[in-house]
Amino acid sequence: MMVEKERKWQQVLTQRSQAVFLVRGLLGCGCPEEIFDHCQVGQQMIAGLPVVELIMGERLLVWIIAGDRVGDPGEILERLLKAGVEERQRRDLNRFRLVVVGDHPLWEKQWGHLAFGLDPKVHLHVLSEICLPVPNPRL
Repeated sequence: MMVEKERKWQQVLTQRSQAVFLVRGLLGCGCPEEIFDHCQVGQQMIAGLPVVELIMGERLLVWIIAGDRVGDPGEILERLLKAGVEERQRRDLNRFRLVVVGDHPLWEKQWGHLAFGLDPKVHLHVLSEICLPVPNPRL
C-alpha cells in the first residue's frame, strides 16, 4: 500500500511540467523533447517497498523510493536495480533510473557502482528531497 509521500509524488508527477523538471532538472537527463509527449505514472510494490513508477516516451523507466524504507541499502538497492533492468527489458525501454529520496548523501557514491556494473544505461540517483516547482495554473 502506498503511503502519503509516495501518493504525493505520484500525483505531482502526473503533470507533464513536473515530470520534465524531475527528469531534466533533478536527474540531469538530456532526453529529447519528444520523450516527454507520453508520460505514465503508477505505483507498485517491489522488493517489499512502495515504488512510484514513471515511464517517459516508452524509452525511460524511473522508479522512485523513499530511502527511509531501505533497511540494508547494499542488498535492497542491488535487488531494485536488477528488478529495474528486468522491467526495462520486459517493456523494451532504453534506460532505467532508480531514485532514492532521503537524507543519504553518501549512498550514490557507496552504491552507484551497483548500477554501473549492470549496464551503462542504468543510473542510481540519491536526492535529499524531490523539490518540484509549484505548477503555474495558467499553463
